Amino acid sequence: MTRVSALGLLLYVFLVYVTFALFSIGYSTESVRTALLHKDVHALLRFVDLVSVREGIRGQLKSSLLSTAQSYSPAESNGAGSLGVRETALALELTDDVLDFHLSSEGVRRYFASLEVESNVADPMASHTPAGRVFRELKSDNLIDIDGLSMLSPVSFIAQGYDSAGRSFGFVFSFRWYRWVMTEVILDEGAIDKQSVVEFIQSFGRDS
Repeated sequence: MTRVSALGLLLYVFLVYVTFALFSIGYSTESVRTALLHKDVHALLRFVDLVSVREGIRGQLKSSLLSTAQSYSPAESNGAGSLGVRETALALELTDDVLDFHLSSEGVRRYFASLEVESNVADPMASHTPAGRVFRELKSDNLIDIDGLSMLSPVSFIAQGYDSAGRSFGFVFSFRWYRWVMTEVILDEGAIDKQSVVEFIQSFGRDS
């Protein structure tokens, strides 16, 4: 009888834990949106693992750079330049530097501060300003669409998001003790302009 009671208690605790995890999905995703909208770095870092997000984006961008460099044919750009090993290595190095600079707690603070300065000198909702574009994206219900989420495992799910240009993003959340935390952002590979990637790599050859 004692064993049955213990198993029943464990099952009850497990069900409460699962129920809390499921119902807190909306809270966590909305908390990310709210923190971005109010430019609250402290709140944002409670629900976004910047290190995991940064490393995930780093891998995707570097993979795109390498695959573009490997498959590039000068004939595609009328023979304009080549994508040598040196140029590609420099492009990868700059990608690392940019991600490390911007996707960090200090980088987010700097970005929020720049938006704050702009919103003080211009209409923050003006669509032609960077701040206006950011505010428009953050206010959109399509930023993180939990209606279309899919469970990846018992402790992770992915929610789709879309910007005003129609590009899609995948936001992966992982359950850590008592809240869902964003751990990965999956970029829309089809939205990456291959020609821009080619020109980015070639620019390092021209600068030498």
